[in-house]
Order: sequence, then structure tokens, then C-alpha cells
Amino acid sequence: MSDRIAHLPTVERVAIGLWGVHCNALTDVPDRLPWLIEQWLDGTAPQKDHWISQAIEVLRLAQVNPGLLRWCDWSGCVASYDATTGPGESGWMRHRSDALLCPEHDGRGHHPSFTWHPELTALIAACSCGERSEPLIPTNRGAVLAWWANHIAQLPEGEGR
Repeated sequence: MSDRIAHLPTVERVAIGLWGVHCNALTDVPDRLPWLIEQWLDGTAPQKDHWISQAIEVLRLAQVNPGLLRWCDWSGCVASYDATTGPGESGWMRHRSDALLCPEHDGRGHHPSFTWHPELTALIAACSCGERSEPLIPTNRGAVLAWWANHIAQLPEGEGR
């Protein structure tokens, strides 16, 4: 999930996904998600209250507890599943960094991990492609995933996005 919307309540993330499906159905533009997220966050998204209402209804009908939804950590991905029932498809993977990846993004060969360096009191983030970070402070999952999200955002079109 995009690190730009990770802090939003589940219902808002679902609303962005619903709005995205609606917008993509009306245009030939292949991936409008970055634009949609920008509009949502800067308050210029049309009918924001409508999409939040729709998301609430979808979650209510699905009888999903939003706190039990598990989201793909790949930046910009809105794939999720209910933790009480598990993923509907095989291939979801939780990696050493605690990053959760959907089947599509797990297959791209960019899996985050980290190494603790006690003498530096820092983490070094790494990607399975060989890319490594400088020592990260703060030393937490968020710092590792933020570094990794930035790394995959810089990959060539098709490989990273």
C-alpha cells in the first residue's frame, strides 16, 4: 500500500480504491492511482463523502472488521484480505521485514529485509535485488518499509510500479 495513505483509516483506503476503480473504468489511463491519492490527500477529490459512504457500505455488507484487513505493502497496491478467513488466493507472503506482499508483487523479486547492527545501534535495510540502505534511524519497521517503498518507486516502469 502506498506509504502516502498507510496512515489513513481503513475506510478511507477502501474509498480511494473504489474511487480508483470508478475512474479507471471511465478512462484509458492505465494507472491513475498516484493522481487519485494526490487528489484525495489535498482535498480536491470530487465526492469524497460519497466514496467514504460507499466504502462503509462495502465493509458493512462484507461484514469485515477493518482492523482485520491485511494490505499489500507494495507502494500503491490496494490488494487486501480479511485476516479471519485468510487470503482467497495462494501466494501472499510475509517477509523477514514483516512486509506483506500480494501474489503479483511478491513475484517481482524485490523483497525487503533488514540487518541489525548493534555497534551502530541502527538497522540496515536491504532488498533481495541487492540494494542496501545507509544505517536507518529510527530503528523500526516503518523506517525499513519507507526506505524500501522509495527503492521500488525508483525502479523502471513495469518492474517497480
